[in-house]
Amino acid sequence: MYRTLVALSLIITLLAPLPSSAQDSTDDCFANAKWIAMDADSTIIFPHLHLLKASSEKGRSLKAYDLPVLTKDVTLRQQAKVKRAWVDVCGLGQYELFIADRKVGDYFLSPGWTMYNKKLLYNELDVTAHLSPLTILPHPVFTIKVMLGGGMYDIPLKGYHKMGGSCGAPKLLLCLHIEYEDGMTQTVVSDETWSASPSPVRYSSIYAGEWYDASFQTPSSMVNGQPAKANGQRPCVVTKPQWDVPLVRQQPGTFVRVKQELPLTQLNDSLYDMGQNCSGIVRLKVRGERGKSIILRPAEVLKDGKIYQKSLPGYEWIYTLRGAERELSAPLPPAEGIGDGAETWQPQFTYTGFRYVEVKADEGVELLELTGLHTTTDTPEVGSFECSDTLFNHIHTLIDWAIRSNLVSITTDCPTREKLGWQEQNHLMAYSMMYRYDMLPLMNKIADDLADSQHEDGAIPTIAPEYVRFDIGSGFEDTPEWGAAFILCPWYTYLWYGDDSALRKHYPAMKRYIDYLLARADNGILDYGLGDWYDIGPERPGKAQLTSVALTATAMFYYELTTMRQSALHLGFDGDAERFAAVASDVKRAFNARFATHDERVYENGSQTGLAMVLYMDLVTDSTRQPALDALERDIEQRGYALTAGDVGFRYVVQALQQNGRSDIVYLMNHNDSLPGYAYQLKKGATALTESWQAYDNVSNNHLMLGHLMEWFYSGLGGITVRGKSTIIEPQMVGDITWTKTSVNTSNGKVACYWTRDPATDKWTVDVDIPEHSDAEVRLPDGRRKDVGSGHHSFSSF
Repeated sequence: MYRTLVALSLIITLLAPLPSSAQDSTDDCFANAKWIAMDADSTIIFPHLHLLKASSEKGRSLKAYDLPVLTKDVTLRQQAKVKRAWVDVCGLGQYELFIADRKVGDYFLSPGWTMYNKKLLYNELDVTAHLSPLTILPHPVFTIKVMLGGGMYDIPLKGYHKMGGSCGAPKLLLCLHIEYEDGMTQTVVSDETWSASPSPVRYSSIYAGEWYDASFQTPSSMVNGQPAKANGQRPCVVTKPQWDVPLVRQQPGTFVRVKQELPLTQLNDSLYDMGQNCSGIVRLKVRGERGKSIILRPAEVLKDGKIYQKSLPGYEWIYTLRGAERELSAPLPPAEGIGDGAETWQPQFTYTGFRYVEVKADEGVELLELTGLHTTTDTPEVGSFECSDTLFNHIHTLIDWAIRSNLVSITTDCPTREKLGWQEQNHLMAYSMMYRYDMLPLMNKIADDLADSQHEDGAIPTIAPEYVRFDIGSGFEDTPEWGAAFILCPWYTYLWYGDDSALRKHYPAMKRYIDYLLARADNGILDYGLGDWYDIGPERPGKAQLTSVALTATAMFYYELTTMRQSALHLGFDGDAERFAAVASDVKRAFNARFATHDERVYENGSQTGLAMVLYMDLVTDSTRQPALDALERDIEQRGYALTAGDVGFRYVVQALQQNGRSDIVYLMNHNDSLPGYAYQLKKGATALTESWQAYDNVSNNHLMLGHLMEWFYSGLGGITVRGKSTIIEPQMVGDITWTKTSVNTSNGKVACYWTRDPATDKWTVDVDIPEHSDAEVRLPDGRRKDVGSGHHSFSSF
């Protein structure tokens, strides 16, 4: 039967293609521009190799490229005013652009990360304000400079590296467009007329840190209209990337910027504390002798009063001072001189997660100021939550810092050791993230990265972009609960934002993934992968301990099938929908035949994860529905309200309880700081969500994957569920909480719910704000249901 279903599904994939509007569009804005670099490409290894050793044969074959500065002197039309000017630029792996020694924009780590053998991103930057003042000079000449870093494109093997490999030498494609007020235009492109020089960034690694040598002579700048003497400058190399792939403009909402400055407090002669574990870099202000250096080593935690770098081994920032001796040429920002001999600097092409910084300076170097710079994606904040319970407010902040710290141009697991896009968190944390931030551009990019990472056989890897391939059979290469992001994220994006572009664009590829899972199923059961990662069992956390891989993988497979049925119906593929429904029905029968126990455990061994998943995904039958809920409640209560579910299961534990009116249990589970969980992490001093419920110091202490309570704060306590233009308001009043204030800026406007109650009398009020051209169903604690339109609405108990 299943072979027949696989064959039918493969046939479905070959049906009529979606409209061409669903395809990537590439702006033709680089006409006549050429890719340029300082060096020709050497050995290419991509995807990168996991923990590649420098001493290995492949490691020795990789070239250690010097980072370049690429420059071009440009003459503007004399006595002609600039009306508009912009630059289209792609610098691989990362770039920073300077015009007349001023950095263009406030972006960081641009362009965004992609599968470089499938797609490249470029940026369009307005530079009108940089050029307009130059047109009033008698000699309107300036220099374009582009500094390049390796990013994820070229990963050096010096220092720690999660993976090693290279897509080639750092390279640049650029086109400067100038429109003058008299209607004339001018174009400057990257080509063989540009010059290349070694960069004062002597070393940079996304995994190991960065060294900037300000004493290293910088490339020439224009001085009074004439080029100053340069050191090491030579003609650039005309080149091209190894793969002929589309260039796609990066969308707002996926750029990385400095979001917040956090001063560091000095704890002793060499140790500083930022007070918050977050993603980012530092900005230092120093004074001292030329050629002297200062070394900064960041860390997330302290151990025995010293930095403990288990989660970011050997990471460091080094700055070598320019000192009093100054060249005629202007310094290359960001290593800027500031009058009294002081110099400021901040890393350009690397970042990490940290709270503490150990500082070691050569004799003759004075550290004047040290500031933490929190970097994250430019996703606007849209949601706010506050309640009368201080602990829950602190948990909200704890989770929020983990979300913010893991939003770059992809969603990472951690900003330290890995920086990889592990995909299970993207669907499990989707609503938690969407309640707080406008995730639409990033959710659509996640879907693109998954499609670009899909294998020929239809498999979806656990990480996307798939920068490294893990060993077959390790469980890390391909796992159903991780690959589910390719099915669920486009669907969740449509439900939340009303945007089905990712569904339409990737529907055929999503079906290919279902085909792959069908081919791997044995009579409807999938039995491979990681399972409920980092659950709490008798051993140290890692692969699932309390719930079988077969249960979680098959449950997720069923959920994917039912979601694909809904997607097919939405897109008008009714035949597909019928087939997905038929396969799902067979999987449900097989699941219950395999895992239903017909005793008090109900399913398998009665784990919290297993019971919650069957409830949430509607794998229960009429005879097992209530017993499964009873068993879930009983397990939690008998454990003293301790949680055991891990990365995959905990979201479904929270949601199954909420959906069945038991948010009181969710409240009790998360209000005890003596048991591993959020309150326990706070008690141990965490300032961002940690990788393990137990807050172990030898794993990541800023991790995205376990933040599922954020969704409950908004949808359970706050009572707001967003579904496009329609909203459900259903606050759940539990514990000792006397009020909540919750709001979400949706695509139609701001939805807000504010409720109060007196625990002594149980009297309550609920105030709701609904935006224009929207409606909502208000479900009150006493069972009443009210359909309301836009405006303010107030309800109270009798």
